[in-house]
Amino acid sequence: MHFFLPLVLLQSSALPTIDELRLSECIELAGKDAPSAIIEGSKWRQENGGWRADICLANGYARNFEFARSLPYFEAGADAASQETDERANLFWLQAGNAAIAADRPKDAVRYFDRALAKGAMSDADRAEALIDRARAHVGAGQEAQAKTDLFAVRRLAPENAMGWLFSATLARRNGELADAQSFIATAASLAPTDPAMALEAGNIAAAAGDLAAARTQWELTGALAPDSRQAKTAKMRLAELGGMTDNEGASEQTEGAADGR
Repeated sequence: MHFFLPLVLLQSSALPTIDELRLSECIELAGKDAPSAIIEGSKWRQENGGWRADICLANGYARNFEFARSLPYFEAGADAASQETDERANLFWLQAGNAAIAADRPKDAVRYFDRALAKGAMSDADRAEALIDRARAHVGAGQEAQAKTDLFAVRRLAPENAMGWLFSATLARRNGELADAQSFIATAASLAPTDPAMALEAGNIAAAAGDLAAARTQWELTGALAPDSRQAKTAKMRLAELGGMTDNEGASEQTEGAADGR
């Protein structure tokens, strides 16, 4: 997920200009004092600061959790940077896409991720991350076939990416493709054996398949791996739901849910 980018990625490879330094300072300010970054970005835009002012303001709003308000500025800034062939433009499109997901505007997110991926100047690992993000947006937009295509590409581009396998497992489970889901989550768990999200989803898949003993084992493991995590909290609720259920009732109840705790 490329929501907040390291400052080094927001700096041009050319010698820094005054505007570049101002952008870097604004991005840093957004991480420490988002309201002040919003004020700075607004002032800079009034001074005709161009796309850098837009990106400054967008980051201020995003860091202030005003995701919907950040979108027009991310889009304007990314579009103008693209027209200037700035090497960071696709990173700005990725920021826009993740802000759109956070704003519950998945169709806009897909459009922004399309722009990022169209540029082509990414490593396989970075492209895989962007495809995972676009798959999330596709699911949010009810476009599960497109999400499945993106995740297939992730598994080919970056077979070492555990999250690609995890999201593949979740989507397969939701579609009732339990054999695929079990295969995908086994690979994910082998790549990230101490990640509680893997154990949580393994439990979800086991429950969907009617194996409540295995589900219980995986959900207990989730809590053991990271007791204070949100995955552990979800696993605890799942375990509580198992109390007093028959196998059939439990399987029915647990077919919903996802790697993020649903």
